[in-house]
Amino acid sequence: MAVPTKEQIEARRKELIRTIALANDELSRLDNWIHTGESLFDLKSSQDTVARPRYREARRLSRLAQYAEAVLKRSGPLHVNELVERMRREGWVSTGDSRKDGKNVHSSLTPNRRFKNLGRNVWAFAANTEERTVVRS
Repeated sequence: MAVPTKEQIEARRKELIRTIALANDELSRLDNWIHTGESLFDLKSSQDTVARPRYREARRLSRLAQYAEAVLKRSGPLHVNELVERMRREGWVSTGDSRKDGKNVHSSLTPNRRFKNLGRNVWAFAANTEERTVVRS
């Protein structure tokens, strides 16, 4: 094994110092990401190393859904445009843009099992549709 020269040692030393500086920069960015992630995710305990997201309670109904439920219980199935108009009359604070409001209603009611999309953006309160199905049978 050959002994390196002084120039080779100095060159390798400079290369390692550059590598360490780059690694320190990356380490600081990673620490910032970890800090941000901890603020977004709730860790169950300090022993738990896997970050888990916090979710809303499933039973909690949004204000939009409460207005939609009240309107659909009284009126039965409605197209989203008519639903938005009636919700506004009930006091629901909307954006004022019918297209955005229709999208907000659609995105809020779609995952909620209490509401049913009957097709062509006609919405019904699920309990109302079940009662009507039983009556028709």
